Amino acid sequence: MQSRHDRANRASGPAGIVVGTGNAAHAGDRTLDVDILLYDDRVVATRRLQIPHPRLTARAFALVPLIEVAPGQSMPDGRSLVQVVAGLAPIDDVVMVGRQVVAP
Repeated sequence: MQSRHDRANRASGPAGIVVGTGNAAHAGDRTLDVDILLYDDRVVATRRLQIPHPRLTARAFALVPLIEVAPGQSMPDGRSLVQVVAGLAPIDDVVMVGRQVVAP
């Protein structure tokens, strides 16, 4: 994927990327919205990029699949993704398909 942004604003190895068309009314006039959920234990806070995603810890619909693809991943503050999801319980309408998660 090509970007007109400089290299400092691009990550090359995130744990989870969500790509969608974005909500133009909420996010401005853009055709592609890329949400970088995590990038190792890094914290990035610029005008154009925030890692981890600023609302990741409140979104079971993003956390549950992220646990499935990166079961050992932790938040930069040290909390495991399982601990973060446990804090959201009860979770309705989000189902874990695999068996990667072990209770804390």
